[in-house]
Amino acid sequence: MYDPFEDEEPENIQKVFMMGTGIKIYFRKIPPYGFWKISFERGELPEKLSGVYTSFKAAQKDAVSYLQTRRNPTEIKEKIEDWHDG
Repeated sequence: MYDPFEDEEPENIQKVFMMGTGIKIYFRKIPPYGFWKISFERGELPEKLSGVYTSFKAAQKDAVSYLQTRRNPTEIKEKIEDWHDG
């Protein structure tokens, strides 16, 4: 399926989702190489999610896996926004 945020190459992309805890999780595509980084609205990012990812889907997969295996499991509830500059 065509996904304009994966198939086109804008310089800056940000996808924002709401977690079950009410905290936002951000996925940002960082120029110039297009790697993805994860961040939380607040709180410290766990080391497991502190790397960079070659695709949004890989970042999302690790985030979902981490959130489901925490002491207090939660999930990504809904997409808040897609933003891109380019």
